[in-house]
Amino acid sequence: MSASDIAKDNDSSAQTSPVDYWRQCLTTVDIEWLRSSINADETRMRARVDEIRKEAYDFSHYPCIRAYFFAKVDVVKNSIYKEIVEAGKKGDTIYLDFGCCMGTDARKLVADGYPPQNVFACDLYKELLDFGYRLYDDASTCQIHFLSSDAFSVPYPAPPSGPSTVEDLSEVTEISQLQGKVTHLYAGFFFHMFNEEKQCNLALRFGVLMKREPGTILYGRQIGSYEAGFVDALQMFAHSPESWKKMWKRAFMELESTEFAENRVIVEAEFAEVLPKELSLHGHPMPVLHWNVRIV
Repeated sequence: MSASDIAKDNDSSAQTSPVDYWRQCLTTVDIEWLRSSINADETRMRARVDEIRKEAYDFSHYPCIRAYFFAKVDVVKNSIYKEIVEAGKKGDTIYLDFGCCMGTDARKLVADGYPPQNVFACDLYKELLDFGYRLYDDASTCQIHFLSSDAFSVPYPAPPSGPSTVEDLSEVTEISQLQGKVTHLYAGFFFHMFNEEKQCNLALRFGVLMKREPGTILYGRQIGSYEAGFVDALQMFAHSPESWKKMWKRAFMELESTEFAENRVIVEAEFAEVLPKELSLHGHPMPVLHWNVRIV
């Protein structure tokens, strides 16, 4: 999830009470996570979440903050998630959560066993990362590498020097330093915040960051459409599973070759859930596309 480039929330429902959104948006799985990571006492846990929600919403006026998405562990909904956690446990991997907001999904990943020293999480706004430290009260203990970065800062075409030679991950201060080194990249509710051209540009830049080895995986979730195109009701460009697959194939044709894209890149995409209109940004049900791009 990201709050980095989405339209600000002018909906009057933004003033709905925290009690209503709490019940509508947070699942039992989310509540269990928050109790285990913030405070076992649900009253105290909820008080902190609501405090951070209010301050973060005042800062950003982003719908995802209003709807408690910053506190949800939606990353576990992707069918490939467990495979990625197990691969991470074996070491020699680098994970990047792009558009992480307050870093909840990255913290969940680490809690499930992915080595924290191998995890990077980025959002455009440092303030959101700081809200995350306050939410989880772990600024002095969290080993995840949090960076304030713009996805479009990754140079494309990639520098001719090839994959990054950085060995000490603690020295990484810009995501461009991860060129050719990322094994797993997650983008939750991120791509749909951009128009079609920028989504294609993002795919190219994320491709620059990825290793070219079997087992490399990009995955995520986003608002989609049964027919690809600009959706007036949502005021966004939304991909269908078919158009999404074509976009990634074209990206790797440009990044590598037609042969590489056809033989070594497998793209899976399907509608796995629908956000009800109560949770949507514009009062309309929204199908959610789950996807992964695998290099074999």
